[in-house]
Formats: sequence, C-alpha cells, structure tokens
Amino acid sequence: MKNFRYLKIKYEGLPKAGEIYRNFKGRKYVINGLTVDADDNQGRLRIEYTSLEDCEKYKSGTRFSSSLERFCGEKIIDEDNNIFKKGDIVKRFIKVYPITDGAKK
Repeated sequence: MKNFRYLKIKYEGLPKAGEIYRNFKGRKYVINGLTVDADDNQGRLRIEYTSLEDCEKYKSGTRFSSSLERFCGEKIIDEDNNIFKKGDIVKRFIKVYPITDGAKK
C-alpha cells in the first residue's frame, strides 16, 4: 500500500523524489514521487511519500539515500517545531495547506 496525500503547495518549484519535506503539523516525509491527479478539480498534486517519524531509531552509519542519511544525521528542531538551527542540511521545506487524507484503507 502506498501512502499519499493531496497537497496544495504555496511556493513555486515542485518537490522531487528523494527530497525531505515537512507539513504544517511538523511531520517529516521523504518524497517518492508526485503526479497530477486527473480526478482532483482543485489543482492539487498527488504526492506519494514515506514518513520519517522513525528515522531516529537508525544507528549512525546506516546506509540510506544521501538525502535521508543527511536528514537523520544533521537535523535539529527548535521548540516551535518549525525553525531549524544553523548547520541543518535538510534540502528544503514546503508549508502545506489543507490536507485531504487520500490514504487507502
């Protein structure tokens, strides 16, 4: 089963496979791919993703794609859960507005 959500992206520039993103609730995802969903009439993209909520369980030296490895090894979150400290190597982030859960059950 693939995870996906419909995302309305605020900024220009589309996400690419392997990039790390954060939604407005602070959850972290690595993008697997994206498509324009012909059934959606609101101009949103269908983003397929993998959650990174468990990434801290992996030990140093575990091999991942470079973006996931760098994300797990370098990221520090400030208290407000949206500000990133100097030295953060995560590629880039988007702010996501209303999410419609399209997960298959």
